[in-house]
Amino acid sequence: VQNACSADTLSDTLHLSNASVGVMSPELSTWTLQPNPCKDFLMISGMQDAQTIYYLYDARGRLLLQATSTGTEPLPIGVHTLKPGLYFLRATGISGTQTRPFLKE
Repeated sequence: VQNACSADTLSDTLHLSNASVGVMSPELSTWTLQPNPCKDFLMISGMQDAQTIYYLYDARGRLLLQATSTGTEPLPIGVHTLKPGLYFLRATGISGTQTRPFLKE
């Protein structure tokens, strides 16, 4: 195969069997962020792990906050100091890691 620059390019096909991409752990897939969009507080609920570490990132990927939850009770996070915009909350527990977006008004 030749590209627009007349150089040879290589074209291969990758075949996967029994591969799983993007499968979420049932324990992690049930957690929610409410309200979304939020103003002052963001409530994390539905976690099934006994200990979860939360990471709050801005839209540029900068870590703004890290918190640890030691139970399955809902966890409020104060976001009143954040500027309006898009943020991401990553939860890491024994069941795995997931990231969810939220909007700060």
